Amino acid sequence: MTESEVKWEYCRAIDLIKRIKTEETHERYIDRHKAFDLAINALEKQIAKKPDCIEDKMWCCPVCDNNLLHKWIKYPTRLMPKSEGLPHCMSCGQAIDWSD
Repeated sequence: MTESEVKWEYCRAIDLIKRIKTEETHERYIDRHKAFDLAINALEKQIAKKPDCIEDKMWCCPVCDNNLLHKWIKYPTRLMPKSEGLPHCMSCGQAIDWSD
């Protein structure tokens, strides 16, 4: 399965969970709604997002702004390779897409 197919499956699962959640309105299903919210958040974090660049110095998580990687080895002549970045944010768990 390719990365785009996996991303599509995650998005499909998120949509399905959201649809089921909106169909249940009875008060006794409040705990189930909380479980749906947790599942949606967990699935959304598995869809990689591009890191944000802060002041041309740091790559930061697009969700929690945690520092992920220094942009420069030696400013302004040598960039840090993005391959050095972690695949997930250590703070919130968001998947990070380091591709250009």
